[in-house]
Amino acid sequence: MTTEIAAEAAAQPQPEERPRLSVRMGWGSAIFQAALVVVGVLLGLAVTEWQADAREQDEAQHALSGIIEEIGANTKAIAEARAYHEAKLVAMAEAQKANTKLDFRTFDRGFVAPAQVSSAAWTSASEVGALSHLPFDQVLSLSKVYAQQAAYMQQQATVSSVIYTEIFARGTEGMLEHAAGLRAIISTFQYREQQLETAYAAAIGQYTATMP
Repeated sequence: MTTEIAAEAAAQPQPEERPRLSVRMGWGSAIFQAALVVVGVLLGLAVTEWQADAREQDEAQHALSGIIEEIGANTKAIAEARAYHEAKLVAMAEAQKANTKLDFRTFDRGFVAPAQVSSAAWTSASEVGALSHLPFDQVLSLSKVYAQQAAYMQQQATVSSVIYTEIFARGTEGMLEHAAGLRAIISTFQYREQQLETAYAAAIGQYTATMP
């Protein structure tokens, strides 16, 4: 009986042996996967850096556009001031030629009428660091323009103080009696304004030349 059971069990089909799963990964596969991870990290860093650089460049170009717009507005203001001062110099020359006394009403906007120029866009761009992402030559050129503008504004403050002091001491007639000194003051403003107009035009021209 036992023999028969054993024979019957032996006759039954045996299950196929499955291949054992390897516990170890091959060195080649491990290195490949590690390389993929490293490449993925490097690509991620490169994309992040590119995005940051693109954002900084956009901010720099936006700041530059604001500066050029500001310079354009300043150009108009300077041109108006220069035209006023030139007209007063002509009137003074005609009065001198005709040997007539200057009329205070000739100076309808004051003895001098300097332009009110702005440097807000330039100052803001400097404070937020946007200028550091622009070409050095371009920043240097713009800084010279704003340095000239600052000198012009300083001249305004100095001359205004002198004129107010003179008017307080001698009145408007006292200023008119010193025509030579007044002419020199107005001529200085005119000269500064011509310089600024040239500097402004060069800055705008350089910006226009580098536009895509």
